[in-house]
Amino acid sequence: MNEKSINWLLFFINPFISMILSFINYTKPYAKNIFWAFCIFYGFTFAIGKESTGSDINRYIEQLHFFYENYDFTISELIVFFKESGEIDVFNLIITYFLSKFTNTQEVLTMVYAIFFGFFYSRNIWYVLGFLEGKLDILLKFLVVALVLIVPIWYINGIRMYLAFHVFFYGLLSFIIENKKSKLFFLYISFLIHFSYLIPIIIFLMYRAFGNRLNIYFFIFIISLFVSQLNINAINSNLEKFVPQRINERTEAYRAESAIEAKNIKRNSNNKRWYLKWHGIAIRWSLYIVLTYLYLFGNQLIKKSLVWQKLLSFSLIFFSLSNVLMNLPSGGRFFVFAYFLTLILGIKYLYENYQDFKFRFLITFLTPAFLLFIIVSIRMGFYTFSLTTLIGNPLIAILSTGNNISLNDLIK
Repeated sequence: MNEKSINWLLFFINPFISMILSFINYTKPYAKNIFWAFCIFYGFTFAIGKESTGSDINRYIEQLHFFYENYDFTISELIVFFKESGEIDVFNLIITYFLSKFTNTQEVLTMVYAIFFGFFYSRNIWYVLGFLEGKLDILLKFLVVALVLIVPIWYINGIRMYLAFHVFFYGLLSFIIENKKSKLFFLYISFLIHFSYLIPIIIFLMYRAFGNRLNIYFFIFIISLFVSQLNINAINSNLEKFVPQRINERTEAYRAESAIEAKNIKRNSNNKRWYLKWHGIAIRWSLYIVLTYLYLFGNQLIKKSLVWQKLLSFSLIFFSLSNVLMNLPSGGRFFVFAYFLTLILGIKYLYENYQDFKFRFLITFLTPAFLLFIIVSIRMGFYTFSLTTLIGNPLIAILSTGNNISLNDLIK
């Protein structure tokens, strides 16, 4: 039996262990598919804990039940339903509708989500791992683990926003790294999964028009750091003037001042658990520092590489956007764009410029912040990981359908 067969056999014995080994053996051609398979297994063993009772996934399950109970719902009625719902995103609605023709179970729904999410997630991570050869030192490992946890598999809890993220980057990364345009199709269709991706698509088009203007982008980035409050009324009036009515209606809940107040209340509530507040601050300010260092001290080297110029440009642009939008409800979610790109830039720079001891010292200094982010991110996975996810296998998962309890609920 060859090595590939042994690893797939291990997957059917314990998918979690096989997933860990897929990262250890990341250079093997089968590794990313084993990781994808684990994502699918996780989706089938997905558990909705008490902390997830108000999350989007519950609404998606209710919609699945609605379509399942109304089996005679026709395509034309679905179109009417879509128009009257006020929704813009079509992907999740189509998936839920067609899946309801066969089942109404949460496990199948989240497994299907994981099939799509896991494919693009595994491809994006292994695309970055493809830069790296040989044994990685501890600093590179920290950065790689942090990258994997920026938008991890348990984010299928909010499938539309975060599936769209990996679809968007599936198109963007090959353009940045290899200047390939063949996958840009995925970047452009990401807004069908979540309407807010019209913003990064517009930014991408603006970048293609203006190119790598690093000094201008860095200046805008610095200015954005001092933007602490937006004039919400001005944003609302401009949106109402210049964008279609359906988009206005769909975004109203995200822009309303009452929604901003509700977000602040939730943020204050989360502040009682210091780690929820500080793990986000830790990664954000660490990457601010990394980005600033690379602009100020790595600029001469970066100017020699078009790839580094693109990564630095997009990192600065998306950090600037996120800093401006962070006071809007859900606006802070755009930080993951900047985190992902800046970590890729840091990984590539550290790997290819091993002799830059000042940068190595900087990453070493920031290691506690990265470690806090990693620990809290993994802990958040406990909200949807079940015991079956960790110690079970596909057969046990089928036998335990409907009985999965989150690790967080088990601990408490």
